[in-house]
Amino acid sequence: MKSATLVLVRARQWLVVTIQGLAAVALLAGPARGGLVTNGSFEAVQIGAPFNSSNPADIPGWTHTGAVGDSLLWGVGYVDVVGSVTVAGDGRQFVSMGSGFNAPPLPAGWMQTINGLTPGTTYRLTFDMAAEGTDSGPQSLTASIAGVTQGFTEINGPDYWRNWVSESMTFTPAASSEVLTFSAGLVPAVGQAEDVGLDAVDIEVTPEPSAVALVGIGVVCSCVYSWRRRKPAKAHGDGQSTF
Repeated sequence: MKSATLVLVRARQWLVVTIQGLAAVALLAGPARGGLVTNGSFEAVQIGAPFNSSNPADIPGWTHTGAVGDSLLWGVGYVDVVGSVTVAGDGRQFVSMGSGFNAPPLPAGWMQTINGLTPGTTYRLTFDMAAEGTDSGPQSLTASIAGVTQGFTEINGPDYWRNWVSESMTFTPAASSEVLTFSAGLVPAVGQAEDVGLDAVDIEVTPEPSAVALVGIGVVCSCVYSWRRRKPAKAHGDGQSTF
């Protein structure tokens, strides 16, 4: 009976630390998408050849403002005499904003009302951006939501939009709905020459420090318990073993 009870106790301990470990992995990995942004990867409407579109209806969930530039929506497969689109930040399509080729800087941007926010909770906005190409030089955009505004700049690469970089910023909304805005350039009223690329827009809740600490404790407990279980049993003079 004593042996059976000991087995049940140890099984329960193992179950607890296993659940803690799995919870730790899930929390640290986070969800694939926060679900708050509509059409964040701009894949809702798949465009065909020539794989670019200046029709705002092809970008549902978003409102475009300012200059159209060379196009609004781009897809992998676009080719012209200068270069080609071979990659997106996520999926096969992305949007751009700016004045277009060989034009002075003009204001342009994308905006969307984000609903379902919890006031007072800290969120993280993430997105990918890329400079257009060899002629564009480094390009910038400005992200704004819930009173937080931040500028981002990336170096240029081969034509077109080959060097995608992930960026992020945190914000704490005061209301359940906030307007998310991306503007071309570091000064939205001035804009950006050529077209800077935007993709993979997402918003997720930022884990509280206490939750992260609890996850760490769960991981440590799981590791320690596993290590103790692997230690050789210590024999006693009566022929019994202890763990």
